[in-house]
Amino acid sequence: MNLSTRELEVMELTAWGASAKETADRLCVSTFTVQNHLKNIKEKLHLQKATEIAAVFFCMKFHISMDMSPMKRQVSAICLLVLMTVQMIFINNLDLRNMKVRDECRTKVETVKFEIE
Repeated sequence: MNLSTRELEVMELTAWGASAKETADRLCVSTFTVQNHLKNIKEKLHLQKATEIAAVFFCMKFHISMDMSPMKRQVSAICLLVLMTVQMIFINNLDLRNMKVRDECRTKVETVKFEIE
C-alpha cells in the first residue's frame, strides 16, 4: 500500500468521523484537496465507501489482518467497539469530573467576589 503522508492523515481523520470540511480545516487545505485525497485513497486501496476507509485504517492501526474469515472480523470489530466505548466513557467521566471541579471553583470565586464587594 503506497499512501502518501497526507493521504494517511486524511485517512485517519476520516476514520475518526471527521467530515471533508473538518479535515480540510484541520490540515489547512481546501475541501477539494481532501476530496481528491479520499478519491486517491479509494483507488489505491480498491475501496468504495468512507466506512471501508475507516475499517482499513483501524485494521492497520491495530495490526489486524484483512484476510480474516468473516467470523474473525466480526469478533475483532466487537472487541474494538468495546475497547473504544470503554475509552469514551472513561474520557467523558474525566471531562464531567473536571467540569464539576471548574464549576466549584467558579462558585467559590463568585462567592469571594460577592463577600469583598
